[in-house]
Amino acid sequence: MELITNHPVAAIAFAIWILTALGSFISRSKTKLPDIPWIGKSGNWPGAEYLATWSAIGSMRKWYSDGYKKYGKQGQAYILPDVLGGKHVVLPNEQLAWILEKPDSVLSTGAAHYDGLAGDYAFTDPAILKDLYHEHVVHQNMARKVGEVIPRTWQGICDAFDELWGKDTQQWKTVNVLDSMTHLVASVSNYFFVGEPLCKDKQFLRAGRAFADAVISCLFVNPLLPNIVKPLIMPIVAIPNHWHHWQVAKAVLPFFQKRMIEMEEAESKPGSSIDIPEDYITWHIRTARKEGRLDMLQPYKVTRSLMAIEFAANHTTLLTISAALIDLFGSDPKLGYVEGLREEAERVYREHDGVWSKQAVNKLVRADSALRESMRLLNITYSVTRKVLAPEGVRTPDGILVPYGQYISVASEERHYDGDVYENPHVYDAFRFSRGREAYEAANPEDKNSKEYLKHQSQSFVTTSQDFLPFGHGRHACPGRFFIQQELKMLFAYMLMNYDVQSLPERPPNFVWGPIHTPPPKTTLQVRRKAGTV
Repeated sequence: MELITNHPVAAIAFAIWILTALGSFISRSKTKLPDIPWIGKSGNWPGAEYLATWSAIGSMRKWYSDGYKKYGKQGQAYILPDVLGGKHVVLPNEQLAWILEKPDSVLSTGAAHYDGLAGDYAFTDPAILKDLYHEHVVHQNMARKVGEVIPRTWQGICDAFDELWGKDTQQWKTVNVLDSMTHLVASVSNYFFVGEPLCKDKQFLRAGRAFADAVISCLFVNPLLPNIVKPLIMPIVAIPNHWHHWQVAKAVLPFFQKRMIEMEEAESKPGSSIDIPEDYITWHIRTARKEGRLDMLQPYKVTRSLMAIEFAANHTTLLTISAALIDLFGSDPKLGYVEGLREEAERVYREHDGVWSKQAVNKLVRADSALRESMRLLNITYSVTRKVLAPEGVRTPDGILVPYGQYISVASEERHYDGDVYENPHVYDAFRFSRGREAYEAANPEDKNSKEYLKHQSQSFVTTSQDFLPFGHGRHACPGRFFIQQELKMLFAYMLMNYDVQSLPERPPNFVWGPIHTPPPKTTLQVRRKAGTV
């Protein structure tokens, strides 16, 4: 009693510890795990799994690395504790194809993402991450329509850079990389997601960024709580998420309702002069109507779907472009990366008369390579993961039975750092993936063949494989990666053509904590508008 009255925080921490230990013990008694090696657990004493689960918060990436080297490279599976309380059976990367061929009813991407993204709480309605209709909409529309959004995406890039990095051709300006890219990416992406005038609405953009921050707060807190107390505590943690979603909805709903009316009028009057822009809102309405999913036309379904797709796209884009800028200007200037990228951007822009199109952007192969290389090194995610949904569990190619509710994964980060896969894997080489492509394009026609062509095309930013996994792989690979590619390459082009940037003395290390891996948050660059570009 004295502990509770004199040290309430300690008492709460002790209570959570007891509840977590109890939950871990109950879970352990219910689930029989395969008899294979563990990484991160010391011994088989009663509290070992509980301690390993808590230790995973800060050690999971290191454990994936240790396990890959000790077991994965030898073709062996191993077990890792997960911060969410489940267990990962990590398979050798050679078994990725087996994972990908399993139906979602057996091994589920969506269920794994739902757990990792605190799906019960973070996005204000669990149905959003259970249905994943926003991903379906992007799958149905993105690849065919991405070329149509390039002109206004370019306009968004021009406006955002001019505002955030400035037009002063005389004085150097200090910009925080991660902060400036957070604002820039949110603004530019919304030229695609919602178009004008919303993409320039400061209050809407602030609410969207605040919602993303609130989601990340949920992702931090959720793993720290035992399942038994999450229904009590997580709704409180997620209160800001509901507030920021409401702020977004206030701006979006009148816009959405107007778009609905315009689309109905355009469809009912052939030859109508109403111009319906190709953006996410249009795609969502059109797809839902075509498929008879009238439930997805409920106003808050639309706004929540918009927030989910924005979170996924903006998070990936801002981390990648931030890492790419720091990699580029943190590399030795003598390597000529900046000059090579700038020459390419100016040449392609000139060849296409100062108008970006899908064809023109596709010619930025050096930019494509530099961005792919930064993604390879950054490793926003450290694994490709599925959750076992088959009630009877699933048996791996090696005969290992993985129980229902546990996770199966392969390591992605360590694959990207594997010297047998990539030469000098820890070294940033901006043109790693473009040298061969450029050499092939310059070769005599008689020396070219389809096999060689496909080999070089497989090195593009959007192409996934067993050896390049930032976007996942297979049928669940990120559907938005085609837009992200176009956006990032144009961001690079505008920055290189219009700004001088001072090199960093050295490339500062990324921020790494447990499963979190981001560009260094405090890194700044000295930028100045190039003379003659204003």
